[in-house]
Amino acid sequence: MNKNGVDQTGIVNETFTKITWPTKEWDTNNNFANDKFTPTIQGKYCLIGCIGWSSIIDLTGIRIAIYKNGGMYKEILNATSGPSFQNQLLIVIVDANGTTDYFEVYVYQNSGSDETVSGSLQETFFQGYKIS
Repeated sequence: MNKNGVDQTGIVNETFTKITWPTKEWDTNNNFANDKFTPTIQGKYCLIGCIGWSSIIDLTGIRIAIYKNGGMYKEILNATSGPSFQNQLLIVIVDANGTTDYFEVYVYQNSGSDETVSGSLQETFFQGYKIS
């Protein structure tokens, strides 16, 4: 899934914010809907979340997280200082029961003000596929 070139504004300071995904690039098993990846077959899945931050100023920590069933499953923290643009990539292997498990991407930033996630197709996307 991707943001179809539309930035997501209003990423609130010091708050985990769910990323929205308005566009499917492809979905061979109809697992992506309502900003979630919901596997319909039990097994292990590889999930890839990639975020491009449009403008980060004097940031000491940005995070991307994969949530499972509404709670944090895995996250990664990037720390930087000074004005810069940042990209983050998180790849996880998860077990899914094939019926009720679902996965979402959340981000966090602590710049002191609201920030923006890039809508770029090359920078911001969410993928998932069955590996076993």
